[in-house]
Amino acid sequence: MVVSDTTCITTLLKANREHLLHHLFQTIIIPPAVLSELRAFHRTLPPWVVQRETPPELAIATNLGLGELQALSLAVSLKAELFLSDDLQARAVANRFGLRCMGVLGLMIKAKRDGIIKSVSEELELVERLGGLHLTDELKQRALVAAGEATQ
Repeated sequence: MVVSDTTCITTLLKANREHLLHHLFQTIIIPPAVLSELRAFHRTLPPWVVQRETPPELAIATNLGLGELQALSLAVSLKAELFLSDDLQARAVANRFGLRCMGVLGLMIKAKRDGIIKSVSEELELVERLGGLHLTDELKQRALVAAGEATQ
């Protein structure tokens, strides 16, 4: 079971690469606040993005937004196999609760390893240009090394 906040889904939707999520995970579960955030920018959502009601939010002192907080609460309550987010603070909290995390870079590397895409470099160029993803050169280089497209 995979639970997501808004970041990965909206980035891939803007870049027309949302099919990668479906190929990798079949279904993505989101809480109501994430659905609301997504609908603010996207008229339609894929049918495999499924909303679930959220349990009470985790009692944590954090500056997370409502979408991240609900997604984390949902992931913890469902004992999700994976939490999707590019928000570093949300990922740090998820790690404290024992959740495995992945962001867009990890998704691209997994998609290449699973034979869904041929080039992480080309996909990253698309999601940066169309999806609004901002990555440092160092982060991109580490992803390309992990994908076998560059050397250290």
